[in-house]
Amino acid sequence: CVAAPPGAPAHREPETRRARKRAAQSRKGQTYRIGPEVPRQEPAVFYPEGYDPETMVVIGWNTHEYLEIEGPKVSVRVEREAICKPRSAKPTDAHTRIFEARGSQNCLPGCIAGNKTMATIITDKYCHHLPEYRQVKRFESMGLKLSTTSINRWQHDLAGVLLPIYEQQTELVFSSRYQHLDETTIPINDQRRHTRKGYIWDAVDGMGEYGLAFFYEKGSRGGKVIRPKLLHRKAAIQSDGYVVYENIEKSQMEGIVTLYCMAHARRKFEQIRDTSPEARNVLEYIATLYELEANLKYAGADHDEIRRQRQEKAVPILGFIRLMLEKYRTADTPASALARACDYALERWSGLCRYCDEGYYEIDNNAVERSIRPITLGRKNWLFVDSDESARDAAVYMTLIGSCNLLGMAPYNYFEYILPRLHGSMTEEEYRELLPYKVAEKISRG
Repeated sequence: CVAAPPGAPAHREPETRRARKRAAQSRKGQTYRIGPEVPRQEPAVFYPEGYDPETMVVIGWNTHEYLEIEGPKVSVRVEREAICKPRSAKPTDAHTRIFEARGSQNCLPGCIAGNKTMATIITDKYCHHLPEYRQVKRFESMGLKLSTTSINRWQHDLAGVLLPIYEQQTELVFSSRYQHLDETTIPINDQRRHTRKGYIWDAVDGMGEYGLAFFYEKGSRGGKVIRPKLLHRKAAIQSDGYVVYENIEKSQMEGIVTLYCMAHARRKFEQIRDTSPEARNVLEYIATLYELEANLKYAGADHDEIRRQRQEKAVPILGFIRLMLEKYRTADTPASALARACDYALERWSGLCRYCDEGYYEIDNNAVERSIRPITLGRKNWLFVDSDESARDAAVYMTLIGSCNLLGMAPYNYFEYILPRLHGSMTEEEYRELLPYKVAEKISRG
């Protein structure tokens, strides 16, 4: 190392390097991210007290940024539609042609609630889990008095308007060659002093193209709900091993291939891992299967490569896991927790291994588990729905909102786009253009 000559100035790092270092240090504890789509205001410029441009020169700037969130604003949109007649028309004319202008479309004709109001109400309830009574309180602070009855009526009316879009969306999801299926509870408060348990179903397009579809049939969890939707289809369905899906597999329903969820099988062993070394052994081998999946995802492997790697690496591991399960099952009593965990996996073994047959299959059913999570959050806030009709309305909204989330589109932006385009004489093709995946493509293109 050569020493600097006496009197030489101390070494200074280049400005860009020091700036990068400071930025990295400031990011260490950062708990927020401001996306590029958030607009930045024109900077407000301040000069020192006594600043005189004739005698002073600016040598630099101290720049500070502050995030500003303005409170919600309420306004009344006023539209005046002109009514005209020809100048040549006389009051004594028996027939005079009248011309009437048509303003912008409102999603609920004749209703005071505008398109943006309905977009706000829907997303507040089904995205942010705000029940109607809390929305009413929020609107009061903005100078607006609404009743929960009015909001409920508007939501029900709009669900009817959106029904053709919902039906096409449901058909689209069930036309996919690979679907994740599950169901969850939804409390129905339609009986005096009693809330009954209903079930709402969810189907997610496993190919990632169309989104999802929720559907509700009088709160039933029976096979009569799902079987008609799978008739005359050619698809692989992945589920948690509920008896309805097992019956579909046993009946060898034409065109339907069944897969089961490795996460559900793993969960049985996780529940006893603290007391069972055998369970820990099984979990270690299942972890290697998930590690392979993570590596393939990280590498960006295509479906063909994923299938090849699974056949080469996952299939032998699965074979060894099965031998372990059979050994542990016979070495323990039938009523033990370990034996029950082994039984659960062995009874569904073909369906658990079937994900290796195609590169686009998933190892588990977590895609639909994630999509159901908003309903769980909703139950903790709006608690229940008051009728089967309300549950069907909820299925309409959760289908469209859940599809937006899966497709990377803000639900509010979706409703803001489609609501002004709804009118009473729409064709099937016009409704098709308002499906979530279609709108996501248009919005992404700008």
